[in-house]
Amino acid sequence: MKNLLANMKRLFLLFTLLLSTCAKEENAYGWEDLEQHRKEIIVGKTSRDDVMKLLGTPTAADTSLIKEWYYVQLIEEGFSIAKPKVKVHKMLRIIFNDKGIVKSATIEDVKESGQKISKEKTKTVGYQEGFFKDTFGRVGQK
Repeated sequence: MKNLLANMKRLFLLFTLLLSTCAKEENAYGWEDLEQHRKEIIVGKTSRDDVMKLLGTPTAADTSLIKEWYYVQLIEEGFSIAKPKVKVHKMLRIIFNDKGIVKSATIEDVKESGQKISKEKTKTVGYQEGFFKDTFGRVGQK
């Protein structure tokens, strides 16, 4: 009887560990809430410097860094044991006139925009996960 109880405890622990590594997770990269930032930009009034103060350095820009700036948002969703799927992949595209004033600011779906976006992801500096964090870090999270 003691053997059976010990085996059941081990099986329960193994099952709990397996479930914790299969937890659903969401990873976000780039800018949050592009729609709110878009609302803060006034076409015909907001300058290049204003945009820089509001959003910082763009994710990408035209080669001259003068005419077009792009701010990208990527949210992936999935389970920790499988490759995540793209849930949201948008960009805020800002076009400036010759005087450095916003000519247009639109939010576009990256796939539909036709823009070539690098597959590389910016890692958070100074933060690395290890085996124990990867294995046990999601225990208790929703």
